[in-house]
Amino acid sequence: TTGAASYVRLLLDVVRRRGHVGIVGEGGEIGIALSDDLIRKGLHVHGAWHYSMADMAFMMRMVAEVGDQLDIMITHTFPLEQTADAWRLQQSGRCGKVILHP
Repeated sequence: TTGAASYVRLLLDVVRRRGHVGIVGEGGEIGIALSDDLIRKGLHVHGAWHYSMADMAFMMRMVAEVGDQLDIMITHTFPLEQTADAWRLQQSGRCGKVILHP
């Protein structure tokens, strides 16, 4: 997920019981009620600053398993030539994931 605080909060609210949440971006702070947000839901929260190429096969399987669900998070796409515009939008917090394409 993104590190944007509003999306991390949303993710914690909607993830299924005993689900896994990966936070790989940095953003603002959110309040977490340990009992209601984590313990009672049995969530596994993973924070990572980087990833290992050894984990790539696992990550690709996870992407394949969730399929079209990822499309909900992607709100905008930009060609590489518009990277600066894409970055400004992503930083604004007025979007979900912004994807660059060739």
